[in-house]
Amino acid sequence: ITKTPVDNGVARGNWNVAIDSVDYSHDENKDSESNALSSGKGIIGAFKMGQDINITNTLPYIERLEYGYSTQAPNGMLRVTFKELVNWFKTRNKKV
Repeated sequence: ITKTPVDNGVARGNWNVAIDSVDYSHDENKDSESNALSSGKGIIGAFKMGQDINITNTLPYIERLEYGYSTQAPNGMLRVTFKELVNWFKTRNKKV
């Protein structure tokens, strides 16, 4: 969420998290990053092994933002985050 470029906050406010389902909703008037963060953290906090976590943002322009439309995030948001997660897991596995 925090890697999403900001103009008016709508893109950040429309990240959805769901367990074992997909939330395709979006609201072009929704601009609350803090609500998206707290809601997502609460849902992820209820996650149990074996479940699927789906993180979505279905705004019509989110794909353009991911592929460099904004100078604020020229390398995207998701691709950067996934690389960070892969590196984090690699680091964790070396310590075990």
